[in-house]
Amino acid sequence: ELLGRVSDKELYHLYGKAKGFIALAKDEDFGITVVEAQAAGTPVLAFKGGGFVETVIHGKTGVFVEGSDEETLAFGLKEIDRIKWDRSELVAQARKFSRESFIKNIKKEIESYESNK
Repeated sequence: ELLGRVSDKELYHLYGKAKGFIALAKDEDFGITVVEAQAAGTPVLAFKGGGFVETVIHGKTGVFVEGSDEETLAFGLKEIDRIKWDRSELVAQARKFSRESFIKNIKKEIESYESNK
């Protein structure tokens, strides 16, 4: 079912009731969608590459696959079903990429730079 544009609130609700989120882009720089899915407590099936390796923890917040063929995806989806996901771990991982965390880390870097002048 194609929903078209949905509000942020509806998107969060959709992520939250999903069994998993699939992200297979092979050259994604960051991939905010996987962070959004994790923030809603939803595990991610992701291509092992690009920014996904920064945002997904294999076995804790998602499952990595190294291809997009039918057999590989079937294996990954079975892994999503097999693992007992801890929603608090998923949400905690997403929080690492929040605006507040970003600002805190940038300030820490600036302070470190200033103290080392």
